[in-house]
Amino acid sequence: MGLTLSQIATMLSLRASPSVVYHFIMQPKPRTSTCVTSIDVSPLTGTAIVEFHTGTRYEYNNVSRRAITNLLAQPNMSLGFWVNANCKAKGVKCREITPASFYKHKLAKVRLVQEPVLPNV
Repeated sequence: MGLTLSQIATMLSLRASPSVVYHFIMQPKPRTSTCVTSIDVSPLTGTAIVEFHTGTRYEYNNVSRRAITNLLAQPNMSLGFWVNANCKAKGVKCREITPASFYKHKLAKVRLVQEPVLPNV
């Protein structure tokens, strides 16, 4: 889904009336990354949802809309670099949104590994 800069600028200029809420999420063009599995961004709300290769998901709010537009416009930009530069910037709020089932699965594996093995006597 390639967008021109003028299309992105038009999207950013939309104004929501108090009774209307826009939920507009975009995914940048696919690219390889050593730490990020996927990023969903909303240039209208300044939100980025990042899933890491570890399986954890975070929602970042108050991300620079200019940075989001830049990510969408530049298909060769490193996802890890973008997350470190823009999602961890001053003023950006972060909350983990990893499903609880993910941790239950991980804990089950940890418990299996930590069970003591008694020697045969």
